[in-house]
Amino acid sequence: MSLTFKDGTVLDFQNQSALFEYIRVTADTASTAYSMDTVWVIICAGMVFLMQMGFALVEVGTVRIKNTKNILVKNMLDACIGALSFWLIGYALAFGDTTSGFIGTNGFALKTLDMRRGGEFNDRPYQGKKYAIFLFQWAFAATAATIVSGAVAERCKVIAYFVYSFVLTVFVYPVVVHWGWSDNGWASAFAPKEDRLFGVGVIDFAGSSVVHMVGGLTALIGAIFLGPRYGKFVEGKAQTMVFQSSTFQTLGTLVLWFGWYGFNCGSTLTIAGAASDVAGKVAVTTTIGAASAGVTATVIGFIFEGHISIGRTNNGILAGLVSITAGCSVVDVEMAFLIGVIGAIVYYSASKLLTCLHIDDVVDASQITSRKELNNQIREELNRKRGAQQEERSSTTRVKELNRKRRKKLNRKRRKELNNKSREELNRKRRKELNNKSEGAQQPEVEELDRKRRKKHSTRVERSSTGREGRSSTTRVERSSTTRVEELDRKRRKEHSTRVERSPTGREELNRKKLNNKSEGAQQPEVEELDRKRRKEHSTRVERSPTGREELNRKKLNNKSREKLKGREGRTSTTRVERSSTGRVGRSSTTRVKELNNHSRKELNNQSKEELNRKRRKELNNKSREELNRKRGAQQEEKEGAQQPE
Repeated sequence: MSLTFKDGTVLDFQNQSALFEYIRVTADTASTAYSMDTVWVIICAGMVFLMQMGFALVEVGTVRIKNTKNILVKNMLDACIGALSFWLIGYALAFGDTTSGFIGTNGFALKTLDMRRGGEFNDRPYQGKKYAIFLFQWAFAATAATIVSGAVAERCKVIAYFVYSFVLTVFVYPVVVHWGWSDNGWASAFAPKEDRLFGVGVIDFAGSSVVHMVGGLTALIGAIFLGPRYGKFVEGKAQTMVFQSSTFQTLGTLVLWFGWYGFNCGSTLTIAGAASDVAGKVAVTTTIGAASAGVTATVIGFIFEGHISIGRTNNGILAGLVSITAGCSVVDVEMAFLIGVIGAIVYYSASKLLTCLHIDDVVDASQITSRKELNNQIREELNRKRGAQQEERSSTTRVKELNRKRRKKLNRKRRKELNNKSREELNRKRRKELNNKSEGAQQPEVEELDRKRRKKHSTRVERSSTGREGRSSTTRVERSSTTRVEELDRKRRKEHSTRVERSPTGREELNRKKLNNKSEGAQQPEVEELDRKRRKEHSTRVERSPTGREELNRKKLNNKSREKLKGREGRTSTTRVERSSTGRVGRSSTTRVKELNNHSRKELNNQSKEELNRKRRKELNNKSREELNRKRGAQQEEKEGAQQPE
C-alpha cells in the first residue's frame, strides 16, 4: 500500500495497519503543534497587553501631577472600550470576508467565523487558536488607541476621548488591518498572489504602519485640533513644561520594551517548526534596533542641546522599536542597527518640526510613530488657527494684566489709608503721653520757682527790724506763693481739659464722668444726712471723754490766740469786743458742738494737705528764724566791736 501527497511524494506501506499507525502519529503531532501555537499566541497577547501599563507610566511621568487620575482612567477604559467594540464590530471589519478588499462584511460578535467544532480537528469542541488570535489582535487595537492618550494629554475632556477611542477601535484601525493583514486585503501580503499589490503586497510583519502609524497620525490630528497647552508657547517660543517624574517615564519605557518582544515575536502566530527560528531572529533584531536608536537619540540631543536628556533616550528607544517592527523578520542584524539609527534621526527631526509649527505633543507620540510629513494645506490651516488662538490668548492676557494692575493699585491705596490711620492713632497716643510727661515734668520747675521766691522773701524778712513784721511778711509770702501755684495749676488743668474735650476718647470719658457725678449728686443728700449723724455721735462721745474735754479747751485757747493775732494786724477794738463777747457770752453749747463737727470734718477731708502745708511752713519759719538770729548775732558783735575803742 502507498500514500501519495499533493507535492508528489509517495510513501509505501507493507500493510494497512502500518498506514493507519502512520496517520495516527502524524495526527497527534499536528494536534500537539496546534496546542502549542495556541498557548504561544496567548502568552504573547498577555505581553502585548502588559504594554498598557508601560503607556500609563510614560504618560503619568510626562504630565503634571494634577492630571494623573485623568491619564489612568483613560488608559483603563481604553482597554475596556476597545475589547467591547473590537468584539462586536472591529474584528469582523478587520478579518471578515470581502470581495472588494476594502472592509470585512461578516463575523460580527464572532458569530460567523467558525470558532467551534470543525476545521482541522473535528474531535475538538472549539478552535482555540482562533480565539487566541482574536485576543492577540485586540491587544494590538488597544495599543493603537492608547497612543492617542499621551498626545492629547492635559487638554482633552474624558468623554471626547472615549468617543475618539471607540471610533478608532471600531472602524479606523480595523479597516487598515483588513488592508494589510487579512487574506483578501488589497495591500496584504497574505492575499492570493495575483491580487497582491505590485505582486508582493505590503510587508508589515508586526504592525509598524498598521498599528503605530495609525495611532501616531490619529494622535497628531488630535493635537493639531486641540492646540497647545496653556503656557507651552509664549511669544512664539516653546517653553519647558513641568512634568511629574522621570522615574515613571523610564520605568514605562522598560515595560514597553519588554512587551515589544510579545508584539514582534508573537506576530509569527505559531511556534512549531520553523516559526520558532523566526521568533528567535525577531527577538534579536528588535533588541539591536531599540538599542541603536536609544544611543543615537542621546548623542543627537547632547550635540544640539548641550546635555544628556533621559527623555530623549527613552523616546529614542521607542522610535527604534517602532522602526524595526515592520521588517524585523526579514532584515539582518546589521540592517536592524541601521534602521534604529535612522528611526532616531527621524524622531528628533519630527520633534523639532512640530515644535516649530507650535504643535504640542506631550509624549512625542506622533513623532515616534509617524513617518509622513504634513502637507501644505494642513500647515496653512494650522498656522491660521494658531494665529487666531494666539490673538485670543494675547487679548485675554492683556485683560488679565490690566485687571491685575488695577487690583494692585487699589490694594496699594487701601494699604496707604490704613497706614495713615494707624499713624494718626499712634501720633495721638504719643501726644497724649508727651502731654502727661510734660505736666509731670513742669511740677518740679514750679516747686523750684516757689523755693527761690521763698528764699528771696526770707532774705527780706531777715533784713527787717522786728520779728513780728517778719512773721507777718512770711505769712503773706507763703499765701502769695500758694496763690500763684494754685493759679498755675488751674491754668494747666484748664488746658488739659480743653485737649481732652476735643479728642473723641476725651469726650466719651467726660460724658462718663458727668453721668457718674449726676449719680453721685443724687446720692449726696443721703450721704450728708448719714455723715451729719455720725459726726454728732462722735462729738457727743468726745465731749463726754476726759481727753475730749482737754482737746476742746486746747482748741478754744488756740482760737483765742488767733483772734488776738488778728486784732494786732488791724482789727478794731470794737470788732474784737463784739467777737469776744459773742464768743464768751452768746455762744451756746450747740453752736460749739457744730463748730467742733465742722472742724473735725475739715480735718478728715484735708488732713493730708494741712499736714504737708504745716510741715513746709514750719521748715520755712525755722530757716527764717535761724537766719534772722544769725544776722542779729553778727550785728550785735559788730556793735560791741565798735564800742570797745571808745
